[in-house]
This record gives sequence, structure tokens and C-alpha cells, in this order.
Amino acid sequence: MIVSFTGHRPDKINNVEEEKKLLLKTLKSILGEDLNLHSYIVGGCPGFDTLALELLLQENVDRSKILLAVPFRGFELYAGKGHEKENQRVLILNYTCGVPFKEVGGREGSFGQKTFKRNMFMVDNSEMVVTNHDGSNGGTANTVKYSIKTGKRVVNIKDYV
Repeated sequence: MIVSFTGHRPDKINNVEEEKKLLLKTLKSILGEDLNLHSYIVGGCPGFDTLALELLLQENVDRSKILLAVPFRGFELYAGKGHEKENQRVLILNYTCGVPFKEVGGREGSFGQKTFKRNMFMVDNSEMVVTNHDGSNGGTANTVKYSIKTGKRVVNIKDYV
């Protein structure tokens, strides 16, 4: 199975370690104990995307089974205000962790348009979308709606508390 992730930025994640535990519990309950039997597409944005990438690396998922799909290289620096240090940390992590990456946002459009193109790429190329959506409007909500519209299975880790 190919799994992608969509979720909120750091300011909407209260406890990163608890969120990672919940994500791991969710993945293992759906996919089984051996996460290496599946492939993953991660969006590389600070917040839930990074949390998912770090969890997959901590669980020793083969790096060749993880694709980092970014709107454009260096987008992390523009991925929200109020967590600039995290943006910089994620920029370094994304391109030094040994996971293959692909720029999928296209050449035209605004930051938001390129980011949504990335989100559509992830959904279109996966069978299941895992999220930490809290019900609020924004990019995560739009991606969840697109996932449902295209018939993908959407799993919210908030349902596994």
C-alpha cells in the first residue's frame, strides 16, 4: 500500500511526541507491525509532514520506500510564520536525511497553488491518506476533501485516541 500524509503546521500540534505515538499506533493498527511492507509519500512541510518523516526514519523504514514530494526546493522557508527556526530545521532535514525527493509543484503559480499541486500529487499517487485534521479550514481540509472526492481512504489519527 502507498500511504501519504497531510496535516497541520507546528502551531497546531500541542505535543509532538504524543502525536508521533498516536501516528505510530494508527499506522501499525492499519498496516501491521512491519512498516517496511508499504511505501510512503511525505510532503516535507514543517509540522505533521515532518513528524511523519521523522517517525518513519525512527522506525527504520527503508529510505527508498519514502518519497519526499515538495512543491519546490527550499519551500520550507516560506511555510508559515511563527516557527521560522522549525522551518530552517526542516529544510536541512529534508535534503540531508537520505530520502529521495521530487519537486511536484510546477513552475507557475503562487506558493499556495504550488503547495496544493503537491498535495494533489501525493493523493493521486497513494491509496490512503493519513492526517491529523482538527476540522479547521485550510490546506489540510482542502487535501482531505480532495482525497474523499477522488475515492481515497482517509484516516485521521484523532480517531485512534
